[in-house]
Amino acid sequence: MFEVIGLTATSGVLYQTIFERPDWGVAQLAEHLGLPETLVRADLDRLAELHLLTFDPRAGSIEVVDPGIGLRSLLLRRETDLINRQRELDGARAAINNLASELSHKETGDSEHLDSLVAVRVRLRELASNVSESCWSMLPGGPQSADALEASRPLDKAALDRGVSLRTIYQSSCTNDAATRAYVEWLTSHGAENRTLPTLPLPLVIVDEKLALVPIDVDESQRGATVLNSPGAVAVARVLFELLWEMATPWGEHRHDADGLTVQERELLRLLSNGMTDEAAGRALSISLRSVRRLAAGLMVKLNARSRFEAGVRAAQNEWL
Repeated sequence: MFEVIGLTATSGVLYQTIFERPDWGVAQLAEHLGLPETLVRADLDRLAELHLLTFDPRAGSIEVVDPGIGLRSLLLRRETDLINRQRELDGARAAINNLASELSHKETGDSEHLDSLVAVRVRLRELASNVSESCWSMLPGGPQSADALEASRPLDKAALDRGVSLRTIYQSSCTNDAATRAYVEWLTSHGAENRTLPTLPLPLVIVDEKLALVPIDVDESQRGATVLNSPGAVAVARVLFELLWEMATPWGEHRHDADGLTVQERELLRLLSNGMTDEAAGRALSISLRSVRRLAAGLMVKLNARSRFEAGVRAAQNEWL
């Protein structure tokens, strides 16, 4: 529950135990929690770094900071960090969209215009065959077909065998697809890194941190793509990817924030509060209308609301929006 503000599972339990039994020393805490003393001491150091307690190793005394002050301070710090990251992300997204739009109208030594999906697929296969260091990808739009995944396997395997670092951000809805799950598990077993986000702003591929492929039109990917080669343009693409990577959840993990919401629930709440219909929210999240309504019903239960209007009011009162 407290991982989102910097605590590990063991340090969170340790903090609660110390608050309940402030008279216990390291040995008693370790015995009660069934943990090695070395781990307890490491967690105590972490809690001290987060200003949740003070610890005198010579005297063995521990003083706990009031949770109402310490935990709220950590939460505020995390919220401020997320706000700043969102601003950076918005700026990076706008910059890369502008670059892609400008460069799509002209072909120069710093860009390459691909005017069809067939041309994009051919270029991607060339890039996958020649990548030498890293390939970072963002894949919005939900699961790919089993045939498409299998067609990618030889290229991905060859790249991984060459020591290429593969990092991919999928939409969260992909975790519900059996073929995608199996493929990602195979990738992970061979050393690739995979994460998820509820929504992604655009498809993006960055090769060896020197070349970036972006769509000509974010809303109409069938129009083709632009390959960016200039250092400035690629740097913007890298910033966008890194920001999203830091915000993304490792594949297979189901994290809940301080309010008990998953990232997908939080994003759906944001989309609906901005006036999106269920259908539009489903398209943004790449999930079915039925799934949208199931998630919305779950949010109403968590908010103890009998209608969506009441849920919106309670979400605002709880500062979930």
